Amino acid sequence: MANHYYRQYRGEHVCVDANAESGDRSISKGEAQFHFTEFQCGALPCSKFPSNREVPCVVCSRERVGGTTYVHWGKKSCPSPSQLVYSGHAAGAKSSEQGGGANPLCLDGSPSYDLQYSDDDQDGARLYGVKYGTSGYGLGGSFSSVSSYTIPCAVCFTSSVYSITMVSGRGDCPRDWKIEYSGYLFAAHYSHYKSNWVCIDGKPDTLSYHSGSGGWWYPTEIECGSISCDNVEGRYSQNKEVSCAVCSADSERNSVVYTRWGRSDCPAGSRVAYAGQAVGSHYNSQTGSGANVLCLHTRALFGLYDVSNHDGARLYGYEYEPGGLRDQALTSLGNHEVSCAVCETMGARSSFTIFGSYICPTGYHSDYTGYMFAHYYGGSSQHKGEFICIDQDPQSYGQRGSSGDDQALLYAVELTLLFLDHIIHIKEEAITMSAWQLNPRDIMRIPITVI
Repeated sequence: MANHYYRQYRGEHVCVDANAESGDRSISKGEAQFHFTEFQCGALPCSKFPSNREVPCVVCSRERVGGTTYVHWGKKSCPSPSQLVYSGHAAGAKSSEQGGGANPLCLDGSPSYDLQYSDDDQDGARLYGVKYGTSGYGLGGSFSSVSSYTIPCAVCFTSSVYSITMVSGRGDCPRDWKIEYSGYLFAAHYSHYKSNWVCIDGKPDTLSYHSGSGGWWYPTEIECGSISCDNVEGRYSQNKEVSCAVCSADSERNSVVYTRWGRSDCPAGSRVAYAGQAVGSHYNSQTGSGANVLCLHTRALFGLYDVSNHDGARLYGYEYEPGGLRDQALTSLGNHEVSCAVCETMGARSSFTIFGSYICPTGYHSDYTGYMFAHYYGGSSQHKGEFICIDQDPQSYGQRGSSGDDQALLYAVELTLLFLDHIIHIKEEAITMSAWQLNPRDIMRIPITVI
């Protein structure tokens, strides 16, 4: 299920249980809603994915076997020694439709259906095949002949690995990490509607040629300003296409990886895989590029590139916009660039973020605490992005101080109390509130914890 294809802006594709339960309150139109997702064939083969049929999904696990999975975007196979779980089609929302899901899906190339579907057009959320948009967009080499072809994908399992991370800005991996594959960062065109940034293999495969409608992914170019640029080796340059690599940590390290937003170092018990700058899409008038937030490596390493401006997907550095937060450490960094660090925690097997609290459950320890940040909520000035946890003791990235470039902006998130009826922790306070006693404009800042 996902957001409506035109009544809502981009959200996320999620797998809703077939035995779904309801909450304790019905909602009306205008509030958050999920819609069934239907295939739209064309860029997807109609023989396998009939238009208007609801998209099935399943959540899978593997018993008594260590390892992890990742998606090999742009390929039909997996690099050795990873094992192929399944291969299929890259899928997402249509480039010209503002709704649906921003996150890309790897559809199984051999789909299965139960009896609970309809081929009638319900016009809720829609799912299309995705194509390469590379003709005239800078990348040569293997990408010169793939434009307008649909994009394959492969879900890969590696038994010798527990942690996978994508490095943005370089086509290699940190020390002591193994490269699974390398390539280039792709996303929606900056003037279309957002998709997530993905790493497409540098030697791409293709499926079928399709000139009709669907999703499009384009190479991503650096936009200088809030990303510092010059011609020195290891620094970023205007309009160069962004490299990427998918990297893994050996299972003998028994570790997990997470991103610490707002800091260039890692907490005690974790070590830095790499540090960098939080980057994403433009805050104003550009509806497209990537919805998710990336940690761009401090030192650039370019592969194929063209210094001309091709205007496919565009990548900008984020600035803090803390608004009315009472936390002085954050409010003092308004308009500063946002630091980040990809951290590896040894002796751990899982990591997740709790939203709405700064206290971890019994048996878990806190890696860091902070505040939820995201894109601005209102109007057409900034389309939906990703919620992230900014450390409560943040740092400015680089030496520029308050730049005010206003290219990509992250705002402190406030909770609108429409139907809240339980205790929520706010810093050191706990406040009980009931929906029918509050004006919907009453708000509060949301603390979060990464564990």
